[in-house]
Amino acid sequence: TSLADILFRPDSAAARIRAFAPCLGGLDPDFFPTLGVDISEGNHFKVGASVAVYGASLSPLDLGYDVEAGACVAPRDELYQGLLPAEARRAEEAEAYLRDWSWER
Repeated sequence: TSLADILFRPDSAAARIRAFAPCLGGLDPDFFPTLGVDISEGNHFKVGASVAVYGASLSPLDLGYDVEAGACVAPRDELYQGLLPAEARRAEEAEAYLRDWSWER
């Protein structure tokens, strides 16, 4: 499960996290915290929507993410900007390995 999956496939991501770590208890992508109850003003935490609502307000493709493939679709040089060629290859291999063990697509 990636952060992108939590945004763009919130129910599936929550189910997968619950299956992996049932001791976490309930995970609700539609949860919206209430100031003074779930969070305090001293935290300066500003919430405008639940994870599910926020994710639904975004376009995954505009952000360079293909939901079906579960992968970034930005050009390779942009994805691995700042890495040496050997590091970029290693990062690509690691990403492919992790994707193979992730969602059943």
